[in-house]
Amino acid sequence: MHPRPDLIMLQCAEDEVQIGLDPRWSIRMNSLTPQQLAALLSLPASPILSPQQRKDIGETLLHTLQGAGALLPGPPASADESALLNPDARGWAHLCSHARGNDVIDRRARGTTGVLGLGRTGVRIAQGLATAGVGRLILDDDRVVQRKDLGLGGYSLQHVGTPRRSSSAQLIADNALTSSDCRTVPLRTGDSLSALDVVVVVGFGTLDPGITWRLMAEGVAHLPVIWGEASVTVGPLVLPGRTACWQCIDLARRDADHAWPLLVAQLVAAGTRNFVEESTLAGIAAALTVGHVLGVLDGRPPTRHGVMTEIRLPGAEPQQSVWQPHPECGCHTFN
Repeated sequence: MHPRPDLIMLQCAEDEVQIGLDPRWSIRMNSLTPQQLAALLSLPASPILSPQQRKDIGETLLHTLQGAGALLPGPPASADESALLNPDARGWAHLCSHARGNDVIDRRARGTTGVLGLGRTGVRIAQGLATAGVGRLILDDDRVVQRKDLGLGGYSLQHVGTPRRSSSAQLIADNALTSSDCRTVPLRTGDSLSALDVVVVVGFGTLDPGITWRLMAEGVAHLPVIWGEASVTVGPLVLPGRTACWQCIDLARRDADHAWPLLVAQLVAAGTRNFVEESTLAGIAAALTVGHVLGVLDGRPPTRHGVMTEIRLPGAEPQQSVWQPHPECGCHTFN
């Protein structure tokens, strides 16, 4: 038996300690003897539970510590084991158990995610997913890195003029915090998308219907990240045949604005030549996207379907809206 490696033990009074900070699992122990108090406060610095600590704490409190997850069974992990060093596994261990924390990372390592669009936001999403333990990333963008793509911990000056696809893959390979098991693979013409667990599509103004309908036809979960001039939206997460798709959103916007289909056609034709990704919005959008994608890979279903999060300058405070399947859309036939 050994103390968990990130144990937090705080003294509240002369005879009282608190274990942990999060109100979901923190507990307090009071009416402690001086021996119990000293032994408990020494636990965070102890690699193993010594016989003297066990004696001073007492069996009743030891049982409480085990129930709170402060003491783990078996010998402590060696200092070079990934279970000890991986911050994601350690973070998730608080929500389930020490072993289950590693299970989360193992599940991510078996996942495959696509990122289509590798500008400032897309490359940061790819880096975040790789660092969180995703085992395989399909990266697709046939454009080159421009000066407007630099910064945010992504591309640097040396990447200007190089292909986004290869430069983003190299960034992931060079990141010391990224799991060495993460493989980056380019998307080749004719490749099926059906093997992907989820795809992130970064666009401007709207999504290309050709891309979205291909994802729908192949039954691939996907998450749109759509930029405006000074705003960005994340979502909704599209689960083909189960939730509203991007076509549903376009139809709802057409209902509210008869000119919307004409605007969509022009946006798709224009592509991304006027597409800029402001720093604050890009950082927030990337973090939200990584969280949504990891929820899919971890097997955590969204609490609500059809949720779109919009972030606007200047406040950059996320605002949510909920979209329902449109009765004229045929997306319910995909599954």
